[in-house]
Amino acid sequence: MANPRVLMIRLSSLGDVVLSTSAVEAFASTRPGERLDILTKPAFKEVFRGNPAVGEVLTWEADESPLAMAKKLRTRQYDYIIDLHDNLRTRALRFLVRGVKWSVYKKGSLRRRCAVALRAPGRLAETHVVERYAAAFAPLGVPVGITLPRLYPSREDEELASTLLGGELNELKTPVALAPGARWATKGWPKTKWVELIRTIAKEGRVLPVMVGGDSERELCAELLERGGV
Repeated sequence: MANPRVLMIRLSSLGDVVLSTSAVEAFASTRPGERLDILTKPAFKEVFRGNPAVGEVLTWEADESPLAMAKKLRTRQYDYIIDLHDNLRTRALRFLVRGVKWSVYKKGSLRRRCAVALRAPGRLAETHVVERYAAAFAPLGVPVGITLPRLYPSREDEELASTLLGGELNELKTPVALAPGARWATKGWPKTKWVELIRTIAKEGRVLPVMVGGDSERELCAELLERGGV
């Protein structure tokens, strides 16, 4: 099918939404010149701003029902909808929006729950999440593989970042963003591991560690930087 209308769904959270841009990049490299739409939560729509492979970014408000969203999607007459979230709301959409080719990301939820319950992280060894995101695009000819996520900051974004970093952002140092926060404790990395990583990065004189996160994670970020000697 030439130039199909495609929608990609990834509602939250920030880290997963950023990772989903890898699938956008894989789509763009496989089908150059084509664009796809995005459905996400309002808080994360800026992740896709400036991306040349993205057409429109739709947002799903917290008080908006699956039925209301389904009505919106039906009017847009998509040929493919790629569900990279697979939760109750998106499953409801799959029931309500018919006549569309759906492709769903394989989360491996049962495997993860078993690994957590058994305290056996080794059982989580599997393909990387970006590979599984790409696999959901297989009906569109996108090969399964590792494609790096990518953001498209504007000049104003870069200037703001430099201001927030107190002018430390320059050509002599490569910024490395570290996001120690996690919505779920089982998805978080131990503090000792973060401290070890920060110390390793700090030894590289040309690297600038930058802590990112929400307001609730400010104390954690400050603690890790202090313990890491930065």
